[in-house]
Amino acid sequence: MRRGGWLWTMGLAMVLAATRVESFSSSRCGGCSMEMRSHTVSYLASHVQPVHQPYLTLCPGNRLCSTYRTTYKVGRRQLYQKILRPEYICAPEWKRISAFSRLGCPTGAFSFC
Repeated sequence: MRRGGWLWTMGLAMVLAATRVESFSSSRCGGCSMEMRSHTVSYLASHVQPVHQPYLTLCPGNRLCSTYRTTYKVGRRQLYQKILRPEYICAPEWKRISAFSRLGCPTGAFSFC
């Protein structure tokens, strides 16, 4: 019976620890919060544009004829696009709890943790 009580206590401690980890990962309880921030990205786009060039030729019967040739001009322009990226913000309490800080608050290029 004594051994069963010890197992029950350990099980309860594990449940409380798991609940504690979840509460740290929510932004309301001092964990991390994620915001979707918009960033503007610029890129260069190119397109082909036909250009008609008129010129004169000598037609049969020694006549002048007007015709044209088509050349293509490459145009470039700078375009902008807004994209959404997640940014993680950690509460100060989260950084002090080193055992749990690896679990819920990711660190990356857009992280403030």
